[in-house]
Amino acid sequence: AEPGTDVKTCKDCNGQGVQIRVQRTILGNIQSRVACSGCDSAGEIAEKKCTSCSGSGKEQKRTTLSVSIPSGVNDRDTMRLNGQGEFAKGGQSGDLYVRLHVKRDKRFEREGTTLFSEAKIGFTQAALGDTIEVDTIDGKGDLKIPAGTQSGTQFRLRGKGVPIRGRRGDQIVTVEVITPKKLNKEQKKLMEELALNE
Repeated sequence: AEPGTDVKTCKDCNGQGVQIRVQRTILGNIQSRVACSGCDSAGEIAEKKCTSCSGSGKEQKRTTLSVSIPSGVNDRDTMRLNGQGEFAKGGQSGDLYVRLHVKRDKRFEREGTTLFSEAKIGFTQAALGDTIEVDTIDGKGDLKIPAGTQSGTQFRLRGKGVPIRGRRGDQIVTVEVITPKKLNKEQKKLMEELALNE
């Protein structure tokens, strides 16, 4: 009802919210109770309907919610927010289901809790060994490259994967050895002296 106006008892159902209907059949009269259409089962009728909701008892509004996203969610996972859904007259609000879309990161591929990434190293680093920096979801991390590393070798960074329910997966780094395309005369001479055929 509009604020300041009265609410009167529904005459169709005498405030009961239901109406009794009698149907005649060959077996006799059958009584059934149905929701009162005059007051929409409320038992009362507003003398003047609320101008904001037209007497429906609910009003549409746009709102912004802060949602805490748990770690390790997957693309198209659904979260349930209790009590944030549609309001039912005479009852309570339902639930809101939020579908998540996880934005891809070009540095990583994911399989469950395991992350996959790539790192490029030079020929000298592969031959002699080195410690390089690689991208992890925690920032930069160190990766030790042993001497004689071949292109395509995979290294496991334990505990650097996706965290889910107190556990955390690993990150697999695949190393690609970059062969130099341009060498000066001195570098070419050194390479020829080394005669690295295998």
